Amino acid sequence: MTEALWVLIGTVLGAAITIIPSIFERKDKLRLLTFEKRLETHQKAYALCQQLYAARLDKVQVLALARQIDRWWNENSFYLDEVSRMRLLDLIQAAMDFPDTLAFKKLYAEASVLLQNGIGHKHLEKTSEMSLYE
Repeated sequence: MTEALWVLIGTVLGAAITIIPSIFERKDKLRLLTFEKRLETHQKAYALCQQLYAARLDKVQVLALARQIDRWWNENSFYLDEVSRMRLLDLIQAAMDFPDTLAFKKLYAEASVLLQNGIGHKHLEKTSEMSLYE
């Protein structure tokens, strides 16, 4: 009986030794993938803002870009931090309404800075602390 108990304990410990490192490895991979996706999304949003601003004097091009960015936003907005997400949405609306005004230029400037800074926001700190089971 005692020998069987030791075999069982050894088996459980052996399994735990092999399973625990793989859990931490998966957690690290998830963190890295999430960070990379968020960095990629912020970079793309920033590039789209640059395109939109460059086209600000051509109303037809601005409307086409604003629609394109709106579609992109619908597919990717959850990877942006909350502040950048909302400011980009404001910028899309402003581009559709009044792309050649001072208000649009101000929103563009704010959005650009927020998107540049957005990758450093606290949501990434949360990503680095998150668990697979949360």
